[in-house]
Amino acid sequence: MRWNTSKGEVAPVFREDPDGYSYKLEAFRNIETKAIYRVENLKGEISSENRVGTLDQIQGSVEVLEKHIRKPDRDLRR
Repeated sequence: MRWNTSKGEVAPVFREDPDGYSYKLEAFRNIETKAIYRVENLKGEISSENRVGTLDQIQGSVEVLEKHIRKPDRDLRR
C-alpha cells in the first residue's frame, strides 16, 4: 500500500519480529528517492484519503505479501 504525503509517495517498511512470527511497521520509504521517514513524522498523513492505487493493485500487493509470509512456514515443515 502507498500514500501521497508531503514527503512524496511513500510505502511502509516492516521489520521482522525476532521470533519470526510477525512484522512491525518501522518506517516509510519514498518510492522515488528511497529516503526513509520515521513513522511519527508521517503518522498524520497516512489515511485512506491519501492512499494510492486501485483496489485491484492493493489486493495484488496483499496476495504477494501473504505468499511471502507463508513461505517460511513451508520451510519449517521440511
